[in-house]
Amino acid sequence: MNTEAKNGKKVRREDCRPKISERRYREACREYEGWCTACGDFTTCEVEPDAVGYRCDCCDENTVMGAEEALLCGEFIFSGMIED
Repeated sequence: MNTEAKNGKKVRREDCRPKISERRYREACREYEGWCTACGDFTTCEVEPDAVGYRCDCCDENTVMGAEEALLCGEFIFSGMIED
């Protein structure tokens, strides 16, 4: 549980990372989509799973990483239950 101290008491902190479905993540992996850390979304195609620093097609910044790398680095979290 993410907590922070506030007046000596532990308070739950909301996770503000983008939330995506597991289904969307698997689709991004199959299609070699890249996750843009600036846009907070899958934006670029033909990105290697372990890529870092690729150029984003939307914002034109070098902030795209492979889907698998983005998950491992904690750039987003899964929303809800696991989907088939």
